[in-house]
Amino acid sequence: KRTTEVVGQIIVPLLSILSTLIFIVAVVFGLIYMGQMVSILALGLIGVCYLVVGAFVKQALLKKSIEIGENGTTVIHYLNVGISGIREIILSNSRRFFIDKYGAADQNLRRAQAEVQIVGQYPRSIIEGLAIATLLIVTFVSSRNGVSDVAGLSVLALLAMTGHKLLPLIQQ
Repeated sequence: KRTTEVVGQIIVPLLSILSTLIFIVAVVFGLIYMGQMVSILALGLIGVCYLVVGAFVKQALLKKSIEIGENGTTVIHYLNVGISGIREIILSNSRRFFIDKYGAADQNLRRAQAEVQIVGQYPRSIIEGLAIATLLIVTFVSSRNGVSDVAGLSVLALLAMTGHKLLPLIQQ
């Protein structure tokens, strides 16, 4: 059992992180080799966008995690009080009070958990939109600088394909 826990919780995530980093480094160097200026511009813009979006998401997640902690504690408190004092609750006819208190805390907890799930997926959608906008800007700049159609198109296709593979990896 201990071996399974170590493998599942430590070794597998570390190997996943390592393989993702190797893939990202290989793709970035490949992009820079194929089209240095265009790749650096695109990767820089997407990187800055990801950092800005990540900062906003981190603040929202921090706020929601505090809310989840507080509401989780409240839910557990009302469960403990309800279970340990079930006789007094029934005799004093205060069931509705505990049901309402528990229900409100549980609803707040579930709402905060749902918001965390939504906010957790939010950066990917924004970054994908910004990546498309970045590709459009790079295309416009390339066409203004007289880059040939074949060379520009191949670099843009490479950027689009690698972005399609890298964004989900970075999101993890």
